[in-house]
Amino acid sequence: MVAGTELVLRWNLERRWPDGRTASLEVRIGTPEWQFEPFPAWRCEVFIEGYAGQPMPIFGATALQSLSLAVRLVRELVLPLAEEATLVEVRSGKAVDPGMLSPEAN
Repeated sequence: MVAGTELVLRWNLERRWPDGRTASLEVRIGTPEWQFEPFPAWRCEVFIEGYAGQPMPIFGATALQSLSLAVRLVRELVLPLAEEATLVEVRSGKAVDPGMLSPEAN
């Protein structure tokens, strides 16, 4: 993510496999910002450190749409990770059940 970008979300997780291996993940979603290039749109970035190699820009017609699409992308990327290993929120110490990440969980 661009240095100095304000964040809407910073979510620290730990992946835990049955064989004892662990890996850290940090999900970050940047605050939506209006931009003119490469085209006029609202944009926020999604970055999952420990999984994706670079930030992913998400565009929308409104700030809310870009943020909603960013959250949807995080769900779609994190759900398979939660299905292959236990995901634990670092701050709360609670496991993230894959059902909590499904769109039907709303």
